[in-house]
Amino acid sequence: MGMIQSDRKQRCYGPGEEKINKKTFKPYDGYAGHVFITAGRDQPPQIIQADGQPIDPNNTMAYQMLTRKMYGGCRVNAAVKPWVQANSYGNGIRCDLIALQFLRDDTAFGEGAADASGMFAAVSNPAQAMPSPAGMGAPAFPSTAPMGLPPFMTGAQ
Repeated sequence: MGMIQSDRKQRCYGPGEEKINKKTFKPYDGYAGHVFITAGRDQPPQIIQADGQPIDPNNTMAYQMLTRKMYGGCRVNAAVKPWVQANSYGNGIRCDLIALQFLRDDTAFGEGAADASGMFAAVSNPAQAMPSPAGMGAPAFPSTAPMGLPPFMTGAQ
């Protein structure tokens, strides 16, 4: 543990002061005075609704709706699972992100989304700028094919 504790690359946690901005060489906003945990996983985490019920991961609309509420600086309840790494890739302490629940808004930190609104000019005649589906190479099926099926599926030549 002493060896892992002294090597930041071998652990998934640490004091916030270790999270340094490479441009300013200062800790990122919101990290100083706190502890960070780096957690990830191959599968997306389970998302828990405000009423404590999990969202069905197959319900992509509900899943995306709740995950869009989360941003750097918001408060969440999180379930993480630490594990010991001892394999051909090395030794260390790692952490899986199991589940998240949005708790409340707080002061956002980080760069946030880039504002590209000043990078574009108005489009003249936008209705004509949009290509029609036929102009995009959409197939036009012959009217003689039954039920709109293409000839190769009906045996017609």
